[in-house]
Amino acid sequence: MKMQFKKIEKKKLWAIVALVSLISAIVGGKLVMLFALPVAFFAMVRLNNEFACERNLKVKRDTHKLLDHEMAGLRFLGSEVAVLASRRTDDQTMPGPLTYEQLCKTNRGTTFKLTFETRHGSGRASNVQIRPISQTEAEEWLERDRIEQEHSRGTLELA
Repeated sequence: MKMQFKKIEKKKLWAIVALVSLISAIVGGKLVMLFALPVAFFAMVRLNNEFACERNLKVKRDTHKLLDHEMAGLRFLGSEVAVLASRRTDDQTMPGPLTYEQLCKTNRGTTFKLTFETRHGSGRASNVQIRPISQTEAEEWLERDRIEQEHSRGTLELA
């Protein structure tokens, strides 16, 4: 019989590790404190990083919903926009803001590119820019994404 364990979220795991380590440092002797304090510090840093990553994903997922932008006689409302594709465009080897591009389409069929930045863990988008693109550009974007996915994961079979 195979035992199944309940999956613990990373945030809860790091919070438990930090709490247990801090309690051990307070209750234990000097030798325990020398071990427990660095473990508690590491766990709190990891917990903070988990929250920052969650805020980054929220910005990526929700920036288009906040749109209310006018350009070339068109009004782009976030409530009428769907994100078709998204990619990160910053240099991930260098420090600096996270930069995203999203291929979006309005309910009326207008496709556009949404570009924005966010600082790691800030939970806010900045430098939000919209550029309408042609249907051909949108199709090229989606085709390039499909080719990149096949290159990294192989060809997927239909379910």
